[in-house]
Parts: sequence; C-alpha cells; structure tokens
Amino acid sequence: MAKKSSTSGGDGIHKALTHPVRTYILLAVEELSRLSPKRFMQQRHDAGESTLSLGVAAYHFRILEKYGAIAVVDEVPRRGATEHVYALNPASPVPDMLRMSHFLQSAKETGRAKAPMALGVREALTVIPLEVDQQGHEDLEEALLSMQSRIKEIGTECQRRLRSSPPGDAIPLRVGFGAVGPPIGLSEAGKDQGVTSSGK
Repeated sequence: MAKKSSTSGGDGIHKALTHPVRTYILLAVEELSRLSPKRFMQQRHDAGESTLSLGVAAYHFRILEKYGAIAVVDEVPRRGATEHVYALNPASPVPDMLRMSHFLQSAKETGRAKAPMALGVREALTVIPLEVDQQGHEDLEEALLSMQSRIKEIGTECQRRLRSSPPGDAIPLRVGFGAVGPPIGLSEAGKDQGVTSSGK
C-alpha cells in the first residue's frame, strides 16, 4: 500500500525537515510506530497544543510522504472519508538525520548525551569529549572503520541465525557512530571534539 516517493536525495531531506510541524510529526510517528493526522491532532489537543487544523496536519503528513520520510501503511474508512495511517519509511535517511540533529544539538548544549526515549529495546547514546592530535585523529578513524566492519559481520551472522528462528525473534536496531568536530588544523576556537556512539 505504501506509495513510492516522488522526490529523493538531499533536496527531499531538506524539504522534509524545513518545517517544525513535520519534525513533531516524525518524532510522534517514531514513538507510536503508526500514526494518522487525526490521532496526531488528538495528541496535540491532549497536550494543550491544538493550534493546528486537521487539514494543515494532513498537509504536512502528505509532504513527508511525498519526500519519502513516511509511507501509508493502512487506510481506514471513516464516515464517508478515508483515514490514512502512516509509518516511518525504513529506506529513508530523514528519520536518522532528524535523530542525529537532535542528538548533536543536545550534546552541544549540555556537553553530554541525553538518554533517548525508551522504545522497547536497550539503548545507549554516549559522547566522549576528546582533544586529539593528527595521530589520534587517524587512530580514531581506523578504530571506527574497524567497528563498522565488525558491526556488519554481526549483522550477517544474525541474519543467518534468524533464518532458522521463529518469526518475531528479530529485534530491529540501528547503530550509528561518528566523529563530531572541526577538521584537524582549524583554529583553537573549534577544539570541541567528540566521538559519538548511538544505538537505535
């Protein structure tokens, strides 16, 4: 039932994230797994934030669908109309870009990572402030590349075991890591270096 998005790539990511309402929608869809504009508005009303009309909310859902961030997963007849239910599109980079943006903003403001919302699996998000020289920078790059290779190996091993496991044994998980900070050689004003590791 999911429709193919009409736009992809960097432009799609930019368009999907340029309005704060769409950010709220993405976070709500991630938290609840499946969400319709009507349910989204009910949530905002319950939280005392009902400043949007249902039509405006539905418009932003359609924009997110257009740029591939979410997809229609169900259609429910409602008194002569159809209520569209959406879920995150696992093939889209938009949700991960949003999570990383929030994480980096949090790290910048607090100097440490805030614990993410529990979604039924163990989660960890860590920032380690560092000051490194050129050799350290190269060593960290090598360590991260090695970690990436090992994570891929673990994923392959899990896929092999899951083929003979009962349905429902698979645990959806995203693992992200990277270095946050200016390139080596920039002025002293940009010394903040961090290696981030996030599980999702």
